[in-house]
Amino acid sequence: MRPIKIAIIFLLVETALISVMGIMFVYFGIFNISALWSDPAPVYAIFKAVRIHSIERRAANIRIPNGMDFHDPKLIRSGFNIYVRSCMICHGGPGLRPSNFVREGLNPRPPKFSHRSDLQLNPQELFWVIKNGIRMTGMPAWSPSMSDDQLWALVAFMNNLPFDNQSSAFQNK
Repeated sequence: MRPIKIAIIFLLVETALISVMGIMFVYFGIFNISALWSDPAPVYAIFKAVRIHSIERRAANIRIPNGMDFHDPKLIRSGFNIYVRSCMICHGGPGLRPSNFVREGLNPRPPKFSHRSDLQLNPQELFWVIKNGIRMTGMPAWSPSMSDDQLWALVAFMNNLPFDNQSSAFQNK
């Protein structure tokens, strides 16, 4: 047989075997989807890279509304009220831990937000995540129940973590 024919046959057999293995992987439920099971490091690294690049790509065209002042006390207060009502149970806040009742059962666990440095997202990326959620993480899409103005208020609040007396404000809520 000619070497080119052998190579083509080898590639076809290899492709068929990989396809069958992929189908078996899915059909027999080999991958553990339990929220209690920790992903192996390579799987976690792939999921993290996909999440980061997906958010960057989708948030790239989001524009902060004209005149939006992330330091406006009324906007921050509005965002604070939304955060306490909708986000604090999973993410906690300055001076407060997230609820272990919810947080410990999620995989991946929601990040704790006590300081601006915890976010690792720019305002447009944060807006996109809050608006659209992140599939299979427990992070809901808030756009069905909140307006864009409310979402931007939440972004303003989170971009000011922590602000003066924020810890005591959380504890008095």
